[in-house]
Parts: sequence; C-alpha cells; structure tokens
Amino acid sequence: MVNRTSALWQQFAVICDLIIIRSEGEARYYEELPVDYVHGSDFGAAEGYFTITLEYGPDHDRFDPFDVSVGPHLAE
Repeated sequence: MVNRTSALWQQFAVICDLIIIRSEGEARYYEELPVDYVHGSDFGAAEGYFTITLEYGPDHDRFDPFDVSVGPHLAE
C-alpha cells in the first residue's frame, strides 16, 4: 500500500498504485505498476480508475529533502 511502498518514492511520476472501480461498486487495488502501462492497457479502459503517484514540486532540487530544519516549501 501507499504508506509502505518504496517504488513510488524511488520512481516518482513513473510508477503508480492503481484503484479500479468496477460497475458493481467493487474496488480492486494494484500495487507498483508503470503509469504509461496503466493508461495504455485494459486497466486504462476500465469504467473508473485512480492512479496514485508521488511527485516532487517545482524547484525540488533546491532543497535537501532530508534536512528537517528547512521546513516545508510551497511553490510560489
């Protein structure tokens, strides 16, 4: 799941988790799939689906993400 994945964090904007909502209301959860694959496959043809990715904001390379003294920075 999202709270324990390393793939989404290491391959941001490339790997996603996927939730497919079926017409009966049932939801299926798939972990660590390539985003491009999802959109171009039968998954992408589903009636309803959500992709979950982790993304860095603009200028993310200006700050050390492990420096806790920096604090949060919002895009200007």
